Formats: sequence, C-alpha cells, structure tokens
Amino acid sequence: MDHINFLSRKASQVISITKLKDVNSQFQLDFDKTIKDILVGNFRFSDGTGVSNLQSDLMIVYGLRNRGAHELASSSIIWKEFDKLLAAVFNILFLAVELLY
Repeated sequence: MDHINFLSRKASQVISITKLKDVNSQFQLDFDKTIKDILVGNFRFSDGTGVSNLQSDLMIVYGLRNRGAHELASSSIIWKEFDKLLAAVFNILFLAVELLY
C-alpha cells in the first residue's frame, strides 16, 4: 500500500492510504468485479470520486500483487482481460523506471 501511495505521489496522481484501503476492501469483497469496474472506468471510491487512467493502472497492479501474494485461488478476470491487465502492469513498470531511476 505504501509503495503504490509513494509512486502515485511521485506521478502527481495521488491515491491516499485511505483510498487504497477502500479499494483493498472492494478487492476482498469481489476481486473480479472490482478489476472489471476499474478496467471499464466504472470504479468509484466510497466518497464517489472516480480515478484517472494512471490511478486505474496503479490500483490494478496493487490488486494483482495482493491477490498473488495472499490468495491461491484462480480468477477468471485474469485470463479474460489478460491483455489489458498486462498493459497496466507494464505501464506501471515503465512509470517506476521513469520516475525513480
């Protein structure tokens, strides 16, 4: 959570810890639906605010990392939206290199 918050601040696309906790709880309730909502632009934080494209990619990477680290169950959204998810991962990888190195 701290890493995504740090990277979002460096990119001037701040996602607060409070909002990251919000998205994390939504991932825990329904991972597939949350990923889909982020991908299609329907995701809203509890306070009603939307997200930019870069914030969407950051949240996708955060969700994928947590899913892979804490749950071994498969998720159909990953293979259904693989190309979009892969693009989000690469966007954030390149962003990290650009901003931090």
